[in-house]
Amino acid sequence: MVKRNLFSKLADESNSLFKNESVLQPEFLPDVLPHRDTQINTVATALRPIIDGRRPQNISVIGRPGTGKTSCVKYVLRELDSYSDRVLPVYINCFEYNTRHSILSKITISMGYPVSRRGIATDEVYDKFLEMLKKSGKIPILVLDEVDQILSKPDGMKLLYDLLRIHEWGAGFVGLITISNVLSLGKSADARVYSSLREEDVEFERYTPNELKDILLERSEYAFMPGCLEGDVIPLCAAHGAKNGGDARISIETLWKSGRVAERENSQKVLLEHVRKAINDLSSKKVSKIIENLSPEEKTILSLLSKGEKTTSGKLYKRYLETSKTPVAERTFRNYVSRLESMGLIEAPRSGKGIRGNTKVVSLKVPLQSVSINLNEVEAKKEGEKNA
Repeated sequence: MVKRNLFSKLADESNSLFKNESVLQPEFLPDVLPHRDTQINTVATALRPIIDGRRPQNISVIGRPGTGKTSCVKYVLRELDSYSDRVLPVYINCFEYNTRHSILSKITISMGYPVSRRGIATDEVYDKFLEMLKKSGKIPILVLDEVDQILSKPDGMKLLYDLLRIHEWGAGFVGLITISNVLSLGKSADARVYSSLREEDVEFERYTPNELKDILLERSEYAFMPGCLEGDVIPLCAAHGAKNGGDARISIETLWKSGRVAERENSQKVLLEHVRKAINDLSSKKVSKIIENLSPEEKTILSLLSKGEKTTSGKLYKRYLETSKTPVAERTFRNYVSRLESMGLIEAPRSGKGIRGNTKVVSLKVPLQSVSINLNEVEAKKEGEKNA
């Protein structure tokens, strides 16, 4: 008996509902970004002087996850790069590059100089960057996404100071765009950085359910075969994203996952039952993935809340000081709490008590079993980063 190839059998049984699945992937950048014209125009106007060889305005992009911050910035830079040969867009995710050395190395490599991963001092990398900047004739537009990941580090402000004062070395200038879930640079920068910043704040509000529907309708037209979505599939995917902070990424991922579930079950259409299965599957994976990518300080905060009780932000900070061997300042701690709240992991409403009613009551928002964090492992990671 001749054995039949496994994938040949699966191909015969499959019923493809997707026309272009890539449209629903996180890295996809559409030609149209619904309901973000104001923000796009603000970013473009701030960068407009570059076309004439002048210094652009620095930009601080602020908003909850999934509100289109990164997509809008990348869209504007794509348009600018195709219009002018003066610019060099450099996108940096500060989860991946979270030290002064790694970010300066990334920028310098983007300008054509091959920086070795080891054996070169940070100040030497900076000198090479200035040298390449003088030679290139290009104006780098530096995008620091998730910038709050570097602001808490000792060399974070030094990096920003380096970038903002480049013109003093006669090397030209750069454009700086920071993207954050919870804060603008002006609210967290020290005096030297703030005096050089001159930033334009661009705020992204959470998407409404109707706006999320528009986004999904636009994507689904290109992603799926005609007529394969049951009538209420898109409203339910939109409602799930709206429930999770107006997050378009969650809505889009839910729609994509629903299509995958429908294909797995060899359905002729994506049905509501497929959406519900996708939501259940994604919800548990989402929490685990988010926690995995948190900073040690954020994991410490979650671990302190893992017993399930509510506490005030002040008491939580005191417990944090007692627990952490390398604590951060209270102001930075509050930024971490705000960030965890923006990601939907904790709740921190104001109680109306304390000075000007600003005391927050903090508690977990996710199931306790999702927060399996060992404090000793957190501290070991912090020590490793400190000594690196």
